[in-house]
Amino acid sequence: MVKERLLERLSRQEQPNRNDRRPPEDIIKLSIQRYLSHLLNVRRGSVPIDTEYGLPDMSNIAGSFAVGYVSEIQRDILLQIDLYEKRLLRPTIQQVVEEREVITLKFILTGQLDLGTTPGTLVKEFSMFLRINAAGQVSLEPMLGR
Repeated sequence: MVKERLLERLSRQEQPNRNDRRPPEDIIKLSIQRYLSHLLNVRRGSVPIDTEYGLPDMSNIAGSFAVGYVSEIQRDILLQIDLYEKRLLRPTIQQVVEEREVITLKFILTGQLDLGTTPGTLVKEFSMFLRINAAGQVSLEPMLGR
């Protein structure tokens, strides 16, 4: 299975300092983080070739907290990952409730990465913080130590 996206592989080869010493696991995690950041910030229906690509408009997300909209957001995020990010296996998303951040939704996105040349030979855990601000912008940050 190809671990890095095609344009990322090509751009790394064209860089003058090609001696990148990062482990392959870190390169793949960064690649997934970049792609998910792009995918989850595209609004559904804005890509003519695939009307299901992206999340629904969440620009007024702060007004939706009381309605129970959070579980629907979680389902939408998992659906997008299942459809468009095949490198992340068995993704789960769990809400983190913080008292001090009332207008930001915070989640922990976890899953597994299959890094082996044969499927199932080298499986690593994947964890990221996922935040959605009041304007509907999604940001991803790596969890330290994972």
